[in-house]
Amino acid sequence: MGKDKRKKGIGLLVSVCVWISLSSAATTRADELNDLKKQLNEQTQKLLELQQKLERLEAKEKFKEQSLTTQNEEVEEKAEEKEPLDLPDNLKWLEKIKLSGDLRYRHDHTDMETVNSGRTRWLNGSDRERIRARLMLEAMINNDWDIAFRIASGSSRSPNSTN
Repeated sequence: MGKDKRKKGIGLLVSVCVWISLSSAATTRADELNDLKKQLNEQTQKLLELQQKLERLEAKEKFKEQSLTTQNEEVEEKAEEKEPLDLPDNLKWLEKIKLSGDLRYRHDHTDMETVNSGRTRWLNGSDRERIRARLMLEAMINNDWDIAFRIASGSSRSPNSTN
């Protein structure tokens, strides 16, 4: 019977050890679960705060867009309402005058052919820059007559174009 008591004692000891380890594991798991629940609640709270902040920002953006649209419409209405400015009577003749002109810059490079003893060779030719400026003044005298005056830069050597 000493062996049975010993076996029972060992069995009881093993049972107590298993129970202690299971209960400590259960409390550890319960503590971990509580920590996880706490973290989940914190994260959920942060997510809700961020969502509310996003909604506020979207509302502000929508308000800004609406106010800009309203301002644009007001500006367009004012622009449509305005009448063009009329010149005073002493400057009405300016409406009958038109001034126009142009400016051109051009670079030319020409090679020269030289024939020497029946041979043809090409030498570096000449480079020249050409600048042309033209100005024209046109005026309406009445419904039947107009007059134009044009001046251009250049020389009398160029019959086709002023350079």
